[in-house]
Amino acid sequence: MQKRLKSAIWPARTPKPRLQEEVSPLEKLEQLQTAMPLAGYIRQAGLVPGIIPIAPATLWRWVANGTFPEPVKLSPRVTAWRIEDIKKWLLEKI
Repeated sequence: MQKRLKSAIWPARTPKPRLQEEVSPLEKLEQLQTAMPLAGYIRQAGLVPGIIPIAPATLWRWVANGTFPEPVKLSPRVTAWRIEDIKKWLLEKI
């Protein structure tokens, strides 16, 4: 009985998918920029951890310290960064 229950809950093991090659943050940003409309802004959800592998708290700490570009307030509840500023910051870090 327990064996049947286990097999119903956990199906037979399938091979793990192969990992794709690591893509640099700058390449991720360029891919995102080509997929985005020409608005030129990126929000936090698209930035962290997709392009910059850090925690959201670290991002805001960097903004407060001045080590990361300042965001732009697009509306009272929407904050975003200019793609150009992020790209420039990434190039300086590389």
